[in-house]
Amino acid sequence: GGTLLYYDLDSPSPEIEGRMLIDYYQRDWTVWAMDLAIDPTAAQLQFDLALELTYRDHYSVDDPASRRITIWRVDVDDNDELDAQLTCSFDAFHTSPRVSPISLQGESLLRASRDPSGMPMYIVHKWKGLGDGLVSHSLLLPQGKYLPQKGVRLLPDGRIVSIFLDRVELHGAPNVPWEKGSPISRDMVRVPPQWVFKYTAPGSQLQLSVSRLTYYPKSNAAVFSLHNGKSLFAFRIFTDKESSPEVTTTLFKQLEDGEYIGLGTSHAIRNKPGRKEAVLMSFSDQSPQVSELLSFAGIINNTTDKDTDNCISTVAEEAITIMGSYPME
Repeated sequence: GGTLLYYDLDSPSPEIEGRMLIDYYQRDWTVWAMDLAIDPTAAQLQFDLALELTYRDHYSVDDPASRRITIWRVDVDDNDELDAQLTCSFDAFHTSPRVSPISLQGESLLRASRDPSGMPMYIVHKWKGLGDGLVSHSLLLPQGKYLPQKGVRLLPDGRIVSIFLDRVELHGAPNVPWEKGSPISRDMVRVPPQWVFKYTAPGSQLQLSVSRLTYYPKSNAAVFSLHNGKSLFAFRIFTDKESSPEVTTTLFKQLEDGEYIGLGTSHAIRNKPGRKEAVLMSFSDQSPQVSELLSFAGIINNTTDKDTDNCISTVAEEAITIMGSYPME
């Protein structure tokens, strides 16, 4: 749809109603994709929100119609409600996939798309700091025929994380200037990834679950996590570019059909329809481990592997611990 609502989960009311934040429905737009970037330096909640829009009658991944990108600044107003102000908008060309095709980071927006021949391409739009209404565009053509099925993530240093069903790839920052809508030269070289981490793709009845990417300036690292149905991988990518990414691996009992794990950057919730409890797990500090909850969560053990050929370093410094179980009414 073309309407964005938000919900105040701290409200004392037993019935929490959605409040309007942005409404494009009356303008015949619908939201194709969205991403947000929280300002960690702000004293109160503030974040930038990027929306990729398409006309309601062009709501198809194969439609070549141009898209519209809008970027909003969202903060808390004097009435303790969220308020959104439009800060930038521009046209985006070519189609994009359905799952996480955009990633907002600082002054830049990454968008995964396809060139006119159907091959994948990554475009970074620098939308801030260039003057009123000015946007610059940089292009990278990755190797391979397919876009990442689980989306892309933009790092603060401009590098790109691509998440496929069976691997994670890390590309360097795009450095080829591009004018939107201009033809793409057939002579442009397709760029191989700098780093690859491979895993087994999930079975046909299971979904690959991926968390948001969060950047921690003090440790100069961006982190995210994913699970493939039997293992959970916590990624730490350092922005100094000299250190290899680290991956913490935790094995699980095989997920059953219909079971899922919802992921944050430092925690996960495992549940199954019909089950009366969900388990909250954390990757962070050591905590008392309860054997019943360990069994219920299906955790087997942590592993430490190293693949020097692919520059893969797997560490197990932060074991997953069970923080508690929560009744599901």
